[in-house]
Order: sequence, then C-alpha cells, then structure tokens
Amino acid sequence: MYEDAIGTVLDQVALGAASLTHVIGMVAAPPSSADELALARIERERQDAWARYLTNWDSRALDEAMTRLDTDEREARRPREVEGVPADVAVRYLRELSTTWHKADGGPGRRMLAEALFSRIEVPGGLEATIHLTDAAVAHGFAAAIPDRLDVTVGYGRGERT
Repeated sequence: MYEDAIGTVLDQVALGAASLTHVIGMVAAPPSSADELALARIERERQDAWARYLTNWDSRALDEAMTRLDTDEREARRPREVEGVPADVAVRYLRELSTTWHKADGGPGRRMLAEALFSRIEVPGGLEATIHLTDAAVAHGFAAAIPDRLDVTVGYGRGERT
C-alpha cells in the first residue's frame, strides 16, 4: 500500500508551466534569504495539524505540533548562507522522480528513493497519510511541486487495486 501511495504521489507532482515557475522561484532564491521552501512546508503542516485537531480534538497533539512548527519557522526565517539548487537541476530531478520510481519496480531502488524523498510517512488509522520530506527533497523543490492534498486509493486483501 505504501508503494502504491508513493507512486501516486510521484505521478501527481504537477510540473506544468505554472508549477515550474513556482519551483524555480523557490529553489533559486538568493542565498541570504529565508528558507521559502521550509516555510511552505511549515504552513502546510500547520494546516494539517489544525485539520487533525478538528477531527480528533487532541489539544495536546496540536500543542506539540505547533510548538515544533514554531521552532522550525524561527529557524527557516533566519537568513541562510547556502546556495540553492540550480533551477535546471531541480526541474530535471522532479520530472524524473516518477519514471525512476516505476523503473525500480521490484528492486531495492524503490526503498532507496523513498528514503531519499521522505523522512517520515505517518498513516494514523490507515485512512490518511501525512508525508514529511527530507531536506534534500525540499531543496530540489518537491514541496513546491506537490499538491497540498492528494486523494489516493490503494487496495489490499486479495490484490485488488483502485
């Protein structure tokens, strides 16, 4: 099920002209600026935390998530002194993810690619998943190219898939 979900996520990374412009703008940011990619991820995670809170009313989990995100945001707003990934490298990287994933079917390459892209995948209750990207994936524009929410259906049991 994880492989089906990851494959769908990689297939859905929208790389139309508007997305490419957005990705290029984020990875090519001046080195002395705030980390815009991290700020975009943090905003998305804040929305996810609120959505979880509205369904489970777990104020402790919300407080923990927001405290962690506040720390992450302070760090992301500090000027960074590293150069971004060149735009052409980021675009090529994003365009080839899905192809690479599908070519690695049945081999150890899928695990290696998943570990390179995702630092954590949370599946509470098995109905909804939250992915956390690695720093390398974020630096290459993955966070900017992926839709905010994806509806993915994967089958299990006797091998059905939808």
